[in-house]
Amino acid sequence: MTTPFSDYPDSFPSNSRPASRVYRKRLDCAACRSDTLAGEGMETLTVLPEEGLSVVAIAHDALPPGTDSEWTPVFAFPDDVVGAIPTGRVFVQATAGVEVAAAVEAAGYVIESTVPYAPNAAWIVAADDTVASALTNLTTLIASADFESVEPQMLRPSMPRESDRGKIR
Repeated sequence: MTTPFSDYPDSFPSNSRPASRVYRKRLDCAACRSDTLAGEGMETLTVLPEEGLSVVAIAHDALPPGTDSEWTPVFAFPDDVVGAIPTGRVFVQATAGVEVAAAVEAAGYVIESTVPYAPNAAWIVAADDTVASALTNLTTLIASADFESVEPQMLRPSMPRESDRGKIR
């Protein structure tokens, strides 16, 4: 029997820099892509209305059956309270002299969009268009000499800057 989110990695680096922090899968909450699925009695931890996501307190083994496509795991740094939700998009910057499209395809991804001001950079998604594959294959991208920068896109609730906390607006 597979458990919910078993196709997602338990952890992955936040970027390709050597001292990058590591996101870890939280087992006590998940993100729901539909308000109607977030059931009665579930504590809403945060809402990202512009993305249509609600993060609710729910154990992974308590997810409603058959709703895997509507739920996404939440990842967090060890000292993180709320966490972040992966989009499946990865920003890459190819090493000088490397043809971006060929390197992306060889790594099992496809280009979603290019960056007009940076010809060696692109937003990419996994070839099978799943968030789980995009995250699972991050280590392949990071280990490749074809890319000098790799960073998964993660959605987080907006938080006031430390210097703005406590100020009346």
